[in-house]
Amino acid sequence: MRRRTLLASLVGAAALRPRAGAAQQPKIPTIGVLVVGSPASERFWRLFREDMRALGYVEGKNVRYEFRSDEGQASRLPALAAELARRGVSGPVEAIEGQAGYYAAFETGDVELLLAGLGQRYETLNTGIKKFPSCACNHAAIQASIDLGRAHTFSLEEMKRVRVRITPYMQQVVGGAFDPSGNLQVAAQFSVKYSVACALLRQELVLLDLTPDRVLEPRVRALADRVEIEVDPVNTGFLAPATVFVEAGEKVFERTIDAVPGSAQAPLSDQEVAVKFQDCMSYGKAMGKTIDATRLFDDLSALEEVEDLNAMMAAAFAPAHRSAASAMRAVKS
Repeated sequence: MRRRTLLASLVGAAALRPRAGAAQQPKIPTIGVLVVGSPASERFWRLFREDMRALGYVEGKNVRYEFRSDEGQASRLPALAAELARRGVSGPVEAIEGQAGYYAAFETGDVELLLAGLGQRYETLNTGIKKFPSCACNHAAIQASIDLGRAHTFSLEEMKRVRVRITPYMQQVVGGAFDPSGNLQVAAQFSVKYSVACALLRQELVLLDLTPDRVLEPRVRALADRVEIEVDPVNTGFLAPATVFVEAGEKVFERTIDAVPGSAQAPLSDQEVAVKFQDCMSYGKAMGKTIDATRLFDDLSALEEVEDLNAMMAAAFAPAHRSAASAMRAVKS
């Protein structure tokens, strides 16, 4: 067993607060370690102790260890982490700005700015939702193509020429030839040519469009081969804007998307979030049963009313029952 096969998480390296009646005892830092993915952990423990000793940390003298291994069963990790917490292991007090913190290890920064509004301001609320199951460099072009496809319902034969104008950065990431000879999903996700062809013809791009039958569909491949890339050299944007041009008949139709759908500049509507959620959940399976995505979304949207999360999840995997949120509302009424 080699150390590189182990994912060791240092859960904490903070000094424990002395308990009542033991105030005179010296503080000894406790390091909690979770080893993930390897049932044979004895060698790791030995090497870990040796490395720490080389750094000046001697077990029982100036450091104490709490080792735990999931023994190859990742489902045990939450319980093991909770056990470490009960034994007094916590996170480092100065994980960001301390001598061994993030800034010292990687880059400097303004800790006051970083910690401003801590516990009151949540940046996760400003995080975008990825609308399409594709590289983000494709998203503006995908949305432009969907809009054109839905507005004009082009057939393959009608589209004489298709051009997509993107930024230099987007060209580097997704502007190459569409080559599905290797990993089909990766080829589709990182090709603006496939993305535009799929969106124009199908007027959507969902998870099913990354499956072999869809990726290799002859009409989509034929259109993808005809998509031309134009790079706007003065555009310094990363993920947007993108413009799609379709020549059909004697006319040229175009659509420009200036901001990535799902970003802070172009947030998704509640309906778009619901469609995205249902696409993701319906595509996968859990516990051998198809997920009732609509039911689960309804429950999650009214999570404050759900008193039993186990009942909520059971309802999502048991379509014969009412949703947990619906049941709660019925009881309260």
